[in-house]
Amino acid sequence: MKEEKDGSWQTTGLQNESKLCKDFWDTINNPKKVNLNLLTDDDIETYTIGERKDVIMVIYVPMAKREQKPIYINNDIFNGTFRRNYEGDYHCTRLQVKAMLRDQTERTMDMEILDKVPMEDLNYDTIHGYRNSHRTLKEGHPFERLNDHEYLRSIGAALFPKKMGNCIQQQRVCLCLEMSMILFGIFPSIF
Repeated sequence: MKEEKDGSWQTTGLQNESKLCKDFWDTINNPKKVNLNLLTDDDIETYTIGERKDVIMVIYVPMAKREQKPIYINNDIFNGTFRRNYEGDYHCTRLQVKAMLRDQTERTMDMEILDKVPMEDLNYDTIHGYRNSHRTLKEGHPFERLNDHEYLRSIGAALFPKKMGNCIQQQRVCLCLEMSMILFGIFPSIF
């Protein structure tokens, strides 16, 4: 399809649906062209329109799972990786590609458990701000009635063992709840 100056669309004269489909599948399954094919037969639709019987292929591209990223083309991970933003596809930066590679693992860095963190180190203004956002999105949710300890436990953000009143949290919770003193010791490079 081609967009005309007046905003209308015009077919470009593609013919021979079976050859187009075969060429497409041969290309998408070639690891030198695309490192991983995410598509299934259900993701492709073809239409024949007009007197010339022009072929239109509609391709629905599913989002890759964290473990599958990055998906790249032409056997070039740093120059062939793109991100979808609004209506366009844009080259990923080297840093974005490295972040995708880092996050491929089953247990990412922010899933690590932090032991022996006292409850006093939590930023209660941030916890209450998060709870307000949750309350706005899920009005009447049963978690609204919970105290802060029970709330953090219920959303999977913290465990409260009986010993010493310490809070066991995942690192991602620290990042979300602005525990700057703890963060500085764990992630000094982000400050």
